[in-house]
Amino acid sequence: MVNTQRHRDPKGWTEYERRFFVTDPSVIEGQSFVNVTQAYLYAREGWAVRVRRVFHYDEQGNVSLNENTLGLKGPRQSGQRKEIEWPIEGEWAWQIFSSAQSKVFKRRYQIVAGKAGTCDLDVFFFDNEGLMIAEFESEHGTPDLIAPEWCGREIVNDPRFDNENLAMRPYMSWPKEE
Repeated sequence: MVNTQRHRDPKGWTEYERRFFVTDPSVIEGQSFVNVTQAYLYAREGWAVRVRRVFHYDEQGNVSLNENTLGLKGPRQSGQRKEIEWPIEGEWAWQIFSSAQSKVFKRRYQIVAGKAGTCDLDVFFFDNEGLMIAEFESEHGTPDLIAPEWCGREIVNDPRFDNENLAMRPYMSWPKEE
């Protein structure tokens, strides 16, 4: 099962991350996943307020667990970003999600990547179709990370690939030269 639980410190936490394009989609074959939907209520200058809904599935394909959170994220600086999340009721999450304008839909896999550790690999849908991003997170930074061979260009410092920006300006709407 994909683990989506994060350390919930009432003061938030800092996520240190490295993000890469995924160049070999076969890396997800046979892997378990969760579906993640995120609605952005505010996104500006690196700040974001979102509602996240995560759907887990049992062996028969039925929804077995549904997680709903309200999250705040601060601007990224040198691969670091402050974040805090709170659980919220499912009905609240649905109402907020359904009324929001900017959304992201993705399937999340957790992939063991050898010496690089475990990463979240997101496969995006709808207006961000075709985009696959691997995200390596750590509590202490990832400067020595050697990305697996199925990773391409690093995109952690390109704000266009932040989920809130993909929700407002989807990947499929970009001119080909971007």
